[in-house]
Amino acid sequence: MIKLDALAKSIALATLAMCATASVGLAATPSTVAVSAANAPAQLSASAQRVQAMLPKGWSGNVSNAKARLGIPETEWSEMVERAINPSDYQCSNTAMNSWIDGLDVSDLIGAISGIYYEVGDLDFAYSAVLDFAQYDAMLFGYESKANRFGKNGEYTQLLTAEMKDLRRFWDIDGTEVQLVPMHGADVYGSVDRLARLIQNAYIGVDDELANLLGQIVYDNVHAHPGMLANGGHPYLSLNAFAVGSSGQAGGAILMGDGIMQAMAAVGLGDVAPRAILGHEFGHHVQYQKNLFASSLPTAAERTRRTELMADSFSTYFLTHARGESLNAKRLLPSLQSFYQIGDCGFSSSGHHGTPNQRLRSAIWGSDVADQARPQGHILPASTFDAMFEQKLPEFVAPDAH
Repeated sequence: MIKLDALAKSIALATLAMCATASVGLAATPSTVAVSAANAPAQLSASAQRVQAMLPKGWSGNVSNAKARLGIPETEWSEMVERAINPSDYQCSNTAMNSWIDGLDVSDLIGAISGIYYEVGDLDFAYSAVLDFAQYDAMLFGYESKANRFGKNGEYTQLLTAEMKDLRRFWDIDGTEVQLVPMHGADVYGSVDRLARLIQNAYIGVDDELANLLGQIVYDNVHAHPGMLANGGHPYLSLNAFAVGSSGQAGGAILMGDGIMQAMAAVGLGDVAPRAILGHEFGHHVQYQKNLFASSLPTAAERTRRTELMADSFSTYFLTHARGESLNAKRLLPSLQSFYQIGDCGFSSSGHHGTPNQRLRSAIWGSDVADQARPQGHILPASTFDAMFEQKLPEFVAPDAH
């Protein structure tokens, strides 16, 4: 699971917290926002009052728990837990992709969040409406189809669909029911009907009238900011890729967002990075079906790091293997760098995926296993590969600051 939109969220919420009350007359508590008619046009004030009157009982908790109800996995940004390792023992510098993300303009996102917050009176809804609806839509309504396109302009469609076929043939699991699904922000935010459908299905107790009204509010506020938000095409709105499945079960899905591919391209990792990400997410489905998530490691951060580093290794083993993608060393380098770029320093988070160095070491090891195997055409069973990985894991996560 790769989730990198927390920076935009933290900036947006911090800015909103500082300026929302002064600029649009909002009360301090999001769930009890009062509309100030003195500071707003009469039409907007009436619309906001109408929404407030129609919101179902328990709306705030309904919104806050939507991701869990929809089965969208928690990520490194979702919660903080007891510290698992000592950050002073590790090299964890900023990466080029983090710098690119830091440099993205979020002013239009903040504007859209502020507008939705004003009209609906619920910060959780404004926050998830602008930043998470592409994920919700893909989870609720996405499915594999020959008509699907991958990448903002469909530039990765042929590459990823071909790789998905190869992944299904490569690993010793039933991959036929694992669906490859795109995540397009512009598609979701570009249609009031689509937004209304999403809202009604994502939130309990929302009828047609309220869903259409909320959909219109989201649409109007997103389209009121034609800058980098680009009618829903801002990278932050689809800057994610993740696998959804159940332990011991076949089926599920892999969701690939436009934003994550834009980010990889922006830092010069070309067309190999999306393939590495897809290989990683398919690795999670190997873990689901082979029950490889179970671990005796003492903390949630360490357990998550283990599964993510293993998925990195699965990916580069496949990419390098003669019966996988058979990438040579030069072509593999962007893949290795991809995992380095998405390393994180959230040492105490239950979603900690490993530092840049740890992810790079795991990815290099996976490619070495494939490259050094004799005979070259033999594919290791996933359980055998896992046993080899478990022996190497202490080396991958060993302190490296000194």
